[in-house]
Amino acid sequence: QPVRLGAGQMPRTKRRQGTPLGPHSSPAVVSRPQDAWDVKPDNSYAPFVHSPRGLGPEGAAGPSPASDDGLLARAQRLGYGSAPLHPLSRAVRDLEFEEWMLRCDQAQAFRSFKGTPFTYVDTEPGLRALAAKLKRERIFAVDLENHSLHSYQGFLCLMQISTRTEDFIVDCLALRREIGPALGGIFADGTKVKVIHGANSDVLWLQRDLGIYVANLFDTGQAARALNLPKFGLAFLLQHYCNYNTDKRHQMADWRVRPLPGPLSLYARADTHFLLYIYDRLKMELSARRSEVLDSVLEDMPPNYPKDLVGAVLWQSAVISLQMYEKPAFTETSYLDYYYKQRVTFDPKQLAVFAGLFAWRDAKARDLDESPEAVLARTQLVDLSRGPKKTNWNGHNAKAAALHVAKVCARKDNFSASHQEEVCEVIASSVKQDISHGSKRVSGPSAERGRRAATEPSLTGEDKCEAGPMGPPAPQGPVVARARQVSEMWGTLDQTRTNRGDARVDGVLASLKLPFLQRGDSAAAVGKKKSPQEDADSKLSAREEGPKVSEGDIRAWADAKAASGENESSSGKSSKSGALPQSLSKRYQISKSRNQRPAKLDGLGTSKPASFDYSAAREQLKSRKQGKKRQQNAVAQSFYAIPDENLVKPAKRRKQPTTGNRSMTYK
Repeated sequence: QPVRLGAGQMPRTKRRQGTPLGPHSSPAVVSRPQDAWDVKPDNSYAPFVHSPRGLGPEGAAGPSPASDDGLLARAQRLGYGSAPLHPLSRAVRDLEFEEWMLRCDQAQAFRSFKGTPFTYVDTEPGLRALAAKLKRERIFAVDLENHSLHSYQGFLCLMQISTRTEDFIVDCLALRREIGPALGGIFADGTKVKVIHGANSDVLWLQRDLGIYVANLFDTGQAARALNLPKFGLAFLLQHYCNYNTDKRHQMADWRVRPLPGPLSLYARADTHFLLYIYDRLKMELSARRSEVLDSVLEDMPPNYPKDLVGAVLWQSAVISLQMYEKPAFTETSYLDYYYKQRVTFDPKQLAVFAGLFAWRDAKARDLDESPEAVLARTQLVDLSRGPKKTNWNGHNAKAAALHVAKVCARKDNFSASHQEEVCEVIASSVKQDISHGSKRVSGPSAERGRRAATEPSLTGEDKCEAGPMGPPAPQGPVVARARQVSEMWGTLDQTRTNRGDARVDGVLASLKLPFLQRGDSAAAVGKKKSPQEDADSKLSAREEGPKVSEGDIRAWADAKAASGENESSSGKSSKSGALPQSLSKRYQISKSRNQRPAKLDGLGTSKPASFDYSAAREQLKSRKQGKKRQQNAVAQSFYAIPDENLVKPAKRRKQPTTGNRSMTYK
């Protein structure tokens, strides 16, 4: 229902009931699933607490020491496993592979959708029946569907499981608390192969929501990379091996919808229905490929893993399964990582607004259990930080800021659209601060350090910024200010001439070839004996140059001319005595006449301009056009004359029919 506002309050957009953000992404979703859970998601800044479920005494055994666990060290070097030790690290390292796990002579054909039984599991009896069937299987395919738009950490909606003879879809919203104890031990069983495509995120989602940890994983995405296929996605593998084209439009669908529509159910089922057949085909190609495994992979691989491509894929899948889930962290410099990804350039005030809005958005998303994008979209964050076009937050105006916030927040019906007052408060508190970055000017507490940065080669500042009124303190930490030397061009532009005669002197020096500017009489040339011809040429040039003028004569003449000009201007008299002195005038006239003198053809006379022959020019132009056409014809004829069997001749153009189809097909 629309909210009634008092006088002076900002207008808010209308929104539906059922969520603090307005309408849901799908009309079939009446309420948010997490609102009905007994245990609410923990979006605090505390680390995530891992609680494995369904593990027996053999699975709950502690891991081996970190010094002896090469798998854990390998995962940490790749960026995985930085959290607490994985509960199945020892089991994953000491896996014993049977022959059928490493070799495949013939792929088992998949069944059609109609010929394969399908079960939708949303009750506890159905889940227990599924667990009993999986215990009898030695391999099954798994896929997950996650929702993250209206949740800070996200949550699982569906789990798809396929065996050789049957397909299952498990409702993770209805059985969120029961799936872990029922299926945790099956996923941790090293004697069963779990086939997942692109398991990097699926492994983390299983730990986060269900407390399930995976052992003996085979990632078909890693197998596609080992075979160097053209593409590594599941859609390509389905089309390449099974000739099945999946509709990827449902990839970003709202999986919270209940009951699940038919197209979404078919899409989710297809993700695992063909996966075991693809697993067989990939394993056959990996076994037939005689490629060498990189030495860096062999160094960390345990001795029980095969030293071939199949073993390399199993080892890479094991490293992925060793990941440990961690909650999204918010640090003092988190806004900088997000800022650099936007590929924008902000001044200190704009960056301060960006940091304040980023902290406010994260705090609100944690409190409401919504994604930061649902609170304030990325484009809105950038546009709000950029500020109005005229001011860019340089000179904050409350009225202009409110108009700018209302314009940007009205683009999307999210949390910021109905809470524009809070956005204005965050901006007002952030504009008062500057964050130094790059070579921008630093103001406030760090102004002195910014001035020293102009001369020092590098500088590390300790600038701190306080956040807005909401949430945790805004980014406070070291900010690196990179000093840059000021270009000398600005000093040149700022210089002003005090003497007007300098400009005229520079013009004279540039136009005249004065003796003291010539480098012929250098120290190296002193004492060098000239030839008779060079001596005669030098005497001739001296006679042509006339009397020599020194630089002091020109400076003195310029100063006198400037003084006389000031006297004449003060007395109100105008004079035409703008001519150069006699010595300079003679030298200037000689130079001017020499530049205008025509070029010599020989020692007897000068060249005379000849009349232009228009008829000859026309004939020349006509012959040039004809020659170009002849050249084109010769190239075309030589193309057909080349005796090359591999040469493909261009097809002749079809003639357009006089009647009937006259479309572009015949042109």
